[in-house]
Amino acid sequence: MAFDSNPYAAQDLFVPQQWHDSYQRYTNLNRSEGRDIDGAPFPRMIDMWWAALSIGVREGRRSSLGEHPVKFADGAILGSDPWRIAHLGLIAIAEEGESVLDKPGEVIKIACEFAATGSEVLVEAMAGHARPMKPLSAALRQMLSD
Repeated sequence: MAFDSNPYAAQDLFVPQQWHDSYQRYTNLNRSEGRDIDGAPFPRMIDMWWAALSIGVREGRRSSLGEHPVKFADGAILGSDPWRIAHLGLIAIAEEGESVLDKPGEVIKIACEFAATGSEVLVEAMAGHARPMKPLSAALRQMLSD
């Protein structure tokens, strides 16, 4: 599956409102002091969202975004890592069949719902830790060994 462009550029990416503050807390988005991987394990919100998406896919479970999901980016950011475009398409095909590729909004909805599942897992692993990288790594290692 190859894309010459980003079919999701005009789509908005959402996280459940309850996890949005955690996305800000655990990314380096607004840190003037530079990169602190121990304190904020993810460089960008898209990176945390992608980790959450991957966890949701691994668990095979999509969760509701709730009544007031929060937009954290638009799909144009996916163009910075073009491999993500192909992966989103493959995930959506596995869920709904090949015809879903004709509906970019549905592909993104599927991804956001998987990410909603994984967001809870990520936040629970990091919550309450001033230096969340180590407990996050341990939780991911455990998840992968299960």
